[in-house]
Formats: sequence, structure tokens, C-alpha cells
Amino acid sequence: MGAQATTPSQPMSLTANVSLWWQRQAYRNKAAEWSLYFMFLTGFVLWNQFTLPWELERMVLIVHVISSLILFCFLRLFYLFGLAIETY
Repeated sequence: MGAQATTPSQPMSLTANVSLWWQRQAYRNKAAEWSLYFMFLTGFVLWNQFTLPWELERMVLIVHVISSLILFCFLRLFYLFGLAIETY
């Protein structure tokens, strides 16, 4: 067994650790990542914690439902046909 050289490293800050963890957890497909953010934000706005005018809430609900159906069908077709949609 050979000796391994270890170099002392400075401890990383909390923000650097969180940033590194986030990069490791990130999606490799930017379209999927942004659609997930979009669905989260539109769903988050629909909670009762926010008081929005009904006209705006109705539009957000319609956009949220239609986009979720489109995304689900689109991703399901890719899964069923085994098409790779990853971009590195």
C-alpha cells in the first residue's frame, strides 16, 4: 500500500457547502428544471395563504392545470418511447 498525500484544505463556508450540494442535486436537463420551478411557483400562489383577486387566481389555476397536463403527457411519451431528453 502506498502512502497517500493529504493536503490540508480550508473549511468551506455554509453558503459554499449549500451551493455545492445544490449543484450536485441539480437536474441535467434545464427544461425539466425550469418547468419544475414554474409548476412550484404557480402551485404555491394557489394556496390560501395568498389573497389574490379571483380573476388572477383563475388564470393562474388554468395555466397551472394546462401546463401540468402538457408536461405530464410530454414526459410520459418520452419515458414510454425511451427517448433520452437529457442535456449535459
